[in-house]
Amino acid sequence: MSIAIIGDDLSGSNDTAVYFSKYGFSSCVLNYPEGFQLESGFCDVLAISTNTRESVPQEAAEVAKEVSTYLLQLGIDNIYKKIDSTFRGNIGAEVESIMETIGIPLALICPTFPNLQRTVHSGSLYIDGILLEETPFAQDPGCPVRESYLPELLKKQTSLNVSLLDLNTVRKGVEAVTEALLRFAGNGKCMVVADAVTNEDLEVLISVNRALLPPMLFCGSAGMSSVMLSSSKVFTQPKAPPVMIIVGSVHPHNRRLMDAATSAQAAGEVFLDPDCMQDPDMIAKALEKAETLLRENKNIILHTYQCAEARKASRDRARRDISEERELPANIGKGLQNFAAALLKHHLFSGIIVTGGSTALYILRGIEGAGVKMVEEMEVGLPYGTVIGGPLNGLGIITKAGGFGTEGAFIEGIAYLKNKYLKERGTE
Repeated sequence: MSIAIIGDDLSGSNDTAVYFSKYGFSSCVLNYPEGFQLESGFCDVLAISTNTRESVPQEAAEVAKEVSTYLLQLGIDNIYKKIDSTFRGNIGAEVESIMETIGIPLALICPTFPNLQRTVHSGSLYIDGILLEETPFAQDPGCPVRESYLPELLKKQTSLNVSLLDLNTVRKGVEAVTEALLRFAGNGKCMVVADAVTNEDLEVLISVNRALLPPMLFCGSAGMSSVMLSSSKVFTQPKAPPVMIIVGSVHPHNRRLMDAATSAQAAGEVFLDPDCMQDPDMIAKALEKAETLLRENKNIILHTYQCAEARKASRDRARRDISEERELPANIGKGLQNFAAALLKHHLFSGIIVTGGSTALYILRGIEGAGVKMVEEMEVGLPYGTVIGGPLNGLGIITKAGGFGTEGAFIEGIAYLKNKYLKERGTE
């Protein structure tokens, strides 16, 4: 997850998040306070609805601070502040709070949404060509807006400087807008209201040379975010998330497939010692390695594979106790199940590759899957399908018997699952 949206109501947050989904990002919207800290590592884009549009300014600012602090803890620094296209809510208080919390000295604010006839000209907001204060939004029972001139409205909501970037400057192009923002920022922390009437105007605003500017917070309606996505100037197209390969079979052929994948730097190995499946220290170290690889968007191979000598020693230890010998395969299966399920719960994957029939069953049950919808064969002996049921319904899965598969099967399987993932989201 690398992008966050902070909105002040649920429908508006949904309106913005859905644009990201249309462009191939997996996005989710969580509510404050009950849901905003739920596990969301499976999303590219996390939208949080603070539900503070009708709150008093101080409360709205405090919630914005709490949410921003949480996003920083997640390591997210690409934040978009979603505002209402009719400028309802505590926009000044919330934007100032976010700027202060994440250390950003400049905010560019533009509620323009040309597709819905919401435009800003000479600092005033128009709805269908009518000044905001003359529309029904001025009489909104929960959050009336009786001022059309946005710089003046913002000054009543914030202690920061407020400036206007006029349409004449916007129409001069990116260089002129960048220079104007530099001048505004030179006077200290500030919010800049920008004129924009068309999507082309919004395109100019989001194309500013950010390398020359101090860190800047974009604040806009779904109109601005949709232009950002279509132009890829701020939010680049998502990469396919990693693939997890789970090797439960001890067939020696799998070692060759693993070596081929690691030699090609297609994946990193995470080893679970089959003799220590209940050892919290071993699990913690393996989890730390897996998390490190996933943070770098690297594919992982989760396995318990040992050399022949180590496998013999493990079996010999188990044979000293007949019950332990019988339980060893189940202990390994359950260990892989629990470890893989934890990663699948907290991270987004393009799909999984599982070797060994019993291992596949453990993994499927670990994610509450009822079965697999078969689609096609990636190569002989490696069927591809999607998980049926459970929270990961639709997850791509390739299964492989121990001795099956060409030497490059894992490498090809990774590319295959990632292509499937992107194709399903229209970003191939």
